[in-house]
Amino acid sequence: MPYIKVDSSIFLSQMRTKDIKQLVKYLNDKAIFNNTLTIPFPFTAKDGEFFINLCEKKRKKYGRLTNWAIRDKNKRLIGGCGFQMKYRRNSKKDEIGYWIARPFWNKGIITKVVNKLSEIGFKKFGLKRIEATIFIHNDASCRVLEKAGFKLEGVFRKAVKKGNRLIDVKLYHKEIL
Repeated sequence: MPYIKVDSSIFLSQMRTKDIKQLVKYLNDKAIFNNTLTIPFPFTAKDGEFFINLCEKKRKKYGRLTNWAIRDKNKRLIGGCGFQMKYRRNSKKDEIGYWIARPFWNKGIITKVVNKLSEIGFKKFGLKRIEATIFIHNDASCRVLEKAGFKLEGVFRKAVKKGNRLIDVKLYHKEIL
């Protein structure tokens, strides 16, 4: 399996069926649920299977990986990241998303991953603009994006629905000329 090196101890690779156990372990965290739009809680093995199948369908549809497992130096899954592919196929912009397991918070890993995602988006996917939508209460993720060179574009009131609540979000972007 090919790996994309983020640094000497962090790698990106394809999600695989044997990651389901780690997905269930790490995504059954209310803090991750509270800061992400589509990760369910509780997160089950069936959710893991669905997600891995979705990643594979997107890989086949677009002819390349669009979602990756974040792995430690031992190649164990510690998080996930990817492009949402929310605009038309040949669009020059897309949105990224990411999560990392709680034991790996506050170590600078996600900032490095976001920088690597930006590099992939600009150099390999030919994007000119990368966006990230963050819940207004998620200060840590806002700091990650700012450290990775993203700029706050604006706050959108009641922009996303999570459960029965409308949540304000911040839209960040990074562009290449």
